[in-house]
Amino acid sequence: MTKQKTTVIMNGILLTSLIICLTSCSTATRKSEIVNSDSLSVKKMTESFPKVDLKISVQDTVLNYGDNVLLNISLTNKGNEEQKLLFDKPKVSTGGPWATIGNVTDIRTKKSVLKYENKAMLSSQLYTEDQLKDKYYYLKPGQTIKGQYELTDIVVLNSSDNLLPKGTYDVQLFYHINPSNVVTIKIQ
Repeated sequence: MTKQKTTVIMNGILLTSLIICLTSCSTATRKSEIVNSDSLSVKKMTESFPKVDLKISVQDTVLNYGDNVLLNISLTNKGNEEQKLLFDKPKVSTGGPWATIGNVTDIRTKKSVLKYENKAMLSSQLYTEDQLKDKYYYLKPGQTIKGQYELTDIVVLNSSDNLLPKGTYDVQLFYHINPSNVVTIKIQ
């Protein structure tokens, strides 16, 4: 992958993470406050994102057409301090993990097979800080939380039935700006 393509992808991930953060948490800005959108503000915001090690795995790398792609997701606090973060969303929402986007690339064509990198973009559900107070995890350094999610709880596939066509795909997730490892799955 070229450096320019990687930069474009990372900028897209950063922008999507910012959108997810802004839509997932409700905050009020007073009229007298000025929101500064220069690069220093973006840098400060990205530094406030959780610093975690994101790992994904699948139980079976070969699936039949129509099978659910179940992703095992783990977040490990790689920082030196306790981190407060949101992980699993309520089922009434997308059901997937918070602030997570995905890439699913057809290995043969090297093209994305996604309509949307994050299903939450289709949701109109907003949460107040009070509604979220019982949903936070307080992860100590080195501590891990895990969950299992269907791929389609996170992303929207670019197919009329929201199923992966037969083929081989690379799957990678991003929690805020933290990239996961890449897993390869085959749909037969």
